[in-house]
Order: sequence, then C-alpha cells, then structure tokens
Amino acid sequence: MIHPLFVHLPIGLLVIYSIFEMTRFKVVNQQPYWFYTKAILSISGVLMAYLALATGEGAEHLIEETGTDFQKSIIETHATLAGATTAIFSILAFSYLIEWLKRSPKANEMMQRRLGNIFSFLVRLSDLIKKPSLMIILAALGLALLTITGGLGAAMVYGKDVDPIVSFIYSMFSPLFES
Repeated sequence: MIHPLFVHLPIGLLVIYSIFEMTRFKVVNQQPYWFYTKAILSISGVLMAYLALATGEGAEHLIEETGTDFQKSIIETHATLAGATTAIFSILAFSYLIEWLKRSPKANEMMQRRLGNIFSFLVRLSDLIKKPSLMIILAALGLALLTITGGLGAAMVYGKDVDPIVSFIYSMFSPLFES
C-alpha cells in the first residue's frame, strides 16, 4: 500500500497554505512574494492531493478485500471527505493559477490569444473566488475537512483511541459506522 507515501506531503502543504490564507495582517499581505507563496503551496498541495486520492483508491480496494470490519466501516466516509477536501482546495488553487497567469504578461497574452473569451470567463470566475472573506471561509472549511479526513485515516491505521483528537473525530462520525 503506497497511499501513506503520498498523503502526508499534501496535508502539510495545504495546512500551511490554509494558515497563510487565514493570516490577514496588512504588513504581510502587502509583500510581493506573499501571493506567490500561497499560490505555490495551494497549487502544489492540490496536485499532490490528487496523487493521494489516486493511491487512496487502491488502498480502499485493498481494505474492502482484506481489511477489518472496523476499517471497512470507516473507509467510505474517509474517501468521501478526502474528495470533498480536494475539491475545496482545488477551487482555491484554480483561483491562484488563473491570477498567476493574469499577472504574467506573456502568459496572459498567450491565454487571451489561445482561449479568448474562455480565459476572460475564467478570470471573472477567479475574481469572484478571490474575495478575501470567501478565500478565508474556503481555507477554513478545507482545513476542517482535512483534519477530519486525516483523523479518520489515523483511526483506520492506528485505532480510534490513538489520541484525543482522533478519538473525538471518530466519535463525531461513529453513528455512520455502526450498522
């Protein structure tokens, strides 16, 4: 099972990104590198998250065939939350990617030439997402989903009582696992 090799890097990148996104100090947000720092964290975190999702599907099939009843009861919820987490962070990464292309004169010109109205639509869509309050809400929601998903993953691997946070997360979702 190679899923654990691919899951921890995107978790780290997206946690750091979320904290940075929710940091709204004027002195920090005005730094020219701040946009690019968050863009790199979100885009690379999402790309790695898709690798984690792909390897997670293989792990899911293995657990469905050979896992314990306890693991089998959790896996579907864990997989669903992993997909939702990746979707939330994908929206944020999309916004950063489009803004990055828009800020780069050569990339902007090329995208306008090749995609025309489609790129203009993507820029307008990105501008809607980039509202600071929405970015903060999405980053917080993504971080919460990431924490819950990770907690359920830890419960599957180490047991539901491995630590207080995992135990709390498991107890929140335990009605879904009991049949």
